[in-house]
Amino acid sequence: MPNGHARDDRWRQLFFQAWALIGILILVIAAFFALLKVSPALVPFVFALVIVYVFRAPVAALERRGFKRGLAIGSCYLVAIATLVVAGLFIIPPLIEQVRQFLMAFPGYYDKAYALWQQLQAQYSAVALPSWVNDALLNLRDSIASKVMSWSSALANTVFSVGSGAVALLFNSFLALVIAFWMLKDLDAIKREVVSLG
Repeated sequence: MPNGHARDDRWRQLFFQAWALIGILILVIAAFFALLKVSPALVPFVFALVIVYVFRAPVAALERRGFKRGLAIGSCYLVAIATLVVAGLFIIPPLIEQVRQFLMAFPGYYDKAYALWQQLQAQYSAVALPSWVNDALLNLRDSIASKVMSWSSALANTVFSVGSGAVALLFNSFLALVIAFWMLKDLDAIKREVVSLG
């Protein structure tokens, strides 16, 4: 009887452990999906943590040299923004020039392709081709036209989404800079609070 009682206790314990593991797994999956839902709202905070990690050493160095903490943070921000602006001045104008040249040359490419198509069409119309060949050529022309239309639509959607993404990135970056500024300013107090919680 004692062995049977011990066996029942072991099975009961295994049963509770299995249900505990299932419960933990459900909670982890629910937390993962919840994070996916709120992840766009967390982007500025993640950016802010990266900024704090990168700037905390330079800010501390400037503070040791006699700068007030707010002024040290502002100086680091100015240096970083100036660096990004200078880098952008070297990268963005050539990129814009390449896009401008492509857009200016595109009508010429289109005219050449259209002239070639008309020439091919004239050659095929001069030759007596079976009706199924003419049908195949017409279907090919319609297919190419629909593909060009779909590519144009996809390009327009891509440009729109890139523009929306750029606006969202600018907003998130600005918000992250504000959050990081206050985190850097009160970093010592935040550290003390974290230590006291532990």
